[in-house]
Amino acid sequence: MSVTVLIPAHNEAAQLAATLYSLGRQTREASRVVVVADNCTDDTAAIGFACGAEVIRTVGNKHKKAGA
Repeated sequence: MSVTVLIPAHNEAAQLAATLYSLGRQTREASRVVVVADNCTDDTAAIGFACGAEVIRTVGNKHKKAGA
């Protein structure tokens, strides 16, 4: 069985590395980890890439709630 984990994130640079580290320590390994960086203005996307996740960046999704 394959497991894909989607992590919606808006300016989560301060917490994303810890989240991805914790995810990697689970008993069932994720086949794919995708961070959806929703109009981030910080290093969220770069941290996601550095931790080995796929990163999708949304653009033009301003002033909308739950865009990721």
